[in-house]
Amino acid sequence: MAQLWKSWGVEPDAMIGHSMGEYTAACLAGVMSLEDALALVTVRGRLFEKLAPGSMTSVAIPEAELRPLLPEGLSIAAVNAPELCVASGEAAAIAALERALAERGIEHRPIRIAVAAHSAMVEPILGEFRDFVSSIRLSAPTIPYVSNVTGDWVTPEQAQSPEYWVQHLRSTVRFADGVQKLLGGDDRLVLEVGPGQTLTSLARLAGEDSAERALASLPRPKHDESARHAALTTLGRLWQAGKTIDWEGFHAADPRQRISLPTYPFERKRYWIDADPEVAPGIPADAQPAAADPLASLFHRPVWKRSTAPYTAQAEGEWLVFADPSGPSGRLVDSIASSIPNLTYVEAGERFAQLGPNRFTVQPGSADDHLKLVQALKQRGSFPSRIAHFWSVTTDDESPQRMLELGFYSLLFLAQALSAEAVDEELSLSVVSNHMQRVRDEALLHSEKATLLGVCRVIPQELQNVRCQSLDLSELEDIPAASLLAELSGADDAAETTIAYRGGARWVQTVETSPLPAAEDGRPRCARRACI
Repeated sequence: MAQLWKSWGVEPDAMIGHSMGEYTAACLAGVMSLEDALALVTVRGRLFEKLAPGSMTSVAIPEAELRPLLPEGLSIAAVNAPELCVASGEAAAIAALERALAERGIEHRPIRIAVAAHSAMVEPILGEFRDFVSSIRLSAPTIPYVSNVTGDWVTPEQAQSPEYWVQHLRSTVRFADGVQKLLGGDDRLVLEVGPGQTLTSLARLAGEDSAERALASLPRPKHDESARHAALTTLGRLWQAGKTIDWEGFHAADPRQRISLPTYPFERKRYWIDADPEVAPGIPADAQPAAADPLASLFHRPVWKRSTAPYTAQAEGEWLVFADPSGPSGRLVDSIASSIPNLTYVEAGERFAQLGPNRFTVQPGSADDHLKLVQALKQRGSFPSRIAHFWSVTTDDESPQRMLELGFYSLLFLAQALSAEAVDEELSLSVVSNHMQRVRDEALLHSEKATLLGVCRVIPQELQNVRCQSLDLSELEDIPAASLLAELSGADDAAETTIAYRGGARWVQTVETSPLPAAEDGRPRCARRACI
């Protein structure tokens, strides 16, 4: 992959690798030959197979806070970001650490690996590893790269020392410090060379402006985007940022003819003005028959119509549910929870905390807490495909401000977090409320909840991968559990976005044309003057 980028004119000014990735950086810098680097990787893997089984877990706190919590025998294997570390060691000690983290509400995630890399458990193989490194030729680097051991530029003495590479196998991977060093230049971009986007995500956590300066060569695993499309998109972004591209090298296998192009990128949006379908072709517009009142069809009003409930419920995939266990929203979730095989629960609390692998607390009025929630869900490896937001099912004694936090602000901050973390999976968002809609002649008890309709309509316009549905109840008994599960499971239906249940009957909101009433002179009102 690195050689492909170099053939396109993308030459590195500096490099960094993560753990074994430093072998690649050293190879590209001329420290070791390709053959020796491959042999080193092979020996490393063979020696790891001799080690006793171990475990590793990722912990979302700074190194200084994690170190006092480590049981005896555990090591900090990596500092991947300012507030993201990896603990490594014996499986029993890692399990004890994870229990302690859960009790403190500290976010953590096991790493699927059976080896305790960069810990004391690798010490039995260091001697044999040292012998092999001593047998290969090591040279001074011709391209600067950052050391995982120090988080600073590697020196010629370190790169040529077998002892350095032994220390590299055992010591903490200081990737966060290395990225900070690498991004020291104001105009420097970092490009991940390899599969996936893990290092890109870590680099974006390095600082406020690092998100726009980290690019990936290839798409995320299980992503619909092709590898070619991802690489060419990144190439375009490098060129747009001012990087000189070797276009002759890029087109070497398939020559192109050069043409002039605009200096701005194509946005892939169509702005063509279509012909007026009301005007027949070939007939002058003034020869067309006189139309009826041009304003007659411009006015509409919302109406409620009876509808049949969905018949089937398919509780597939992962679900994320916002509800209060001790309140009315919790009773609604309890009625359907047994039918949802993979459910993650989010409670309203005073601060963000992870209570377990599938349970979180979030402060409803905190944008930062919602961002931490989305980040925690992404780090699990798969993101819930259905989100059911029940926090707006409240009792009558909630204050208006609290209702806004539980409803409008929580949904707003959730949408902002999904956008900030570039969550591009297809999502269905169902917002369940009570006493918000006036379907018949009932009194509106909580008009503050009408703000939910705004975010439900705007989110799908801002986030093309999210579909929203509003479901309003009068009483909890209005909707049977089977119907509730069917509504939430059928939120993909874009035609029915605003639904209400009253007394067991299902209503759907639509709009219909509402002609203006005629004025006293018989002419349609506002036909020839501005409407007031």
